[in-house]
Parts: sequence; C-alpha cells; structure tokens
Amino acid sequence: MEEWKKYKLGDISNMKYGKLPPKKDNGSYPIWSGYKYSGFATTFNCRKGTVVVIARGVGGTGDVKISREDCYLTNLSISIDLDKTICHPLYFYYKYKHIILDT
Repeated sequence: MEEWKKYKLGDISNMKYGKLPPKKDNGSYPIWSGYKYSGFATTFNCRKGTVVVIARGVGGTGDVKISREDCYLTNLSISIDLDKTICHPLYFYYKYKHIILDT
C-alpha cells in the first residue's frame, strides 16, 4: 500500500483574499462574502468548486466553504486554489468543514 505524503498547504495551493466588490455593478456573477450573496458583478474571481475560508466578519471566521458557482468573492474570505493532482477540493472541504481554522 502506498503511503500518503504530507504537504504544507502553501506548497499545494494558491491562496488569495477576495476583493471589495464594485459599487455600481450589475452583471451576472453573484457577489459572495462566504456568508451570503449581496448583488451581482460583471466579472468573477472565484471559480465554481473552489475552497473558501471565511477570514473575518461576525461569526463563522475559520469556516470552510466551497463555491457553488463562478462568483465574485469579497474581501471577507480567502480562496484556496488547490493543486488537484495532489488534493481534490471536495476532499479538503469535507476534511476541514467541521474544524474551525482560527489558530
């Protein structure tokens, strides 16, 4: 049986904060904070199936989510684009969704 390798998250992913949403934008991509949807944007910065960690805000900081659709992720969350040849996003999501990542 092949042994599992251990990796640092930073070595197998690209992590980045979402951005402040455009003020007057009315596109087709939902604006998502990780908590809720709050409008629409003409561009997206987070692809469907991307792991998202809530980084700040009221309650839920450290929660792990997964984007259901291409969306515009706000600066309340961090997207984690995993190297899928090493770790499938759904594996990561289910492994960490009940663990608070606030330390």
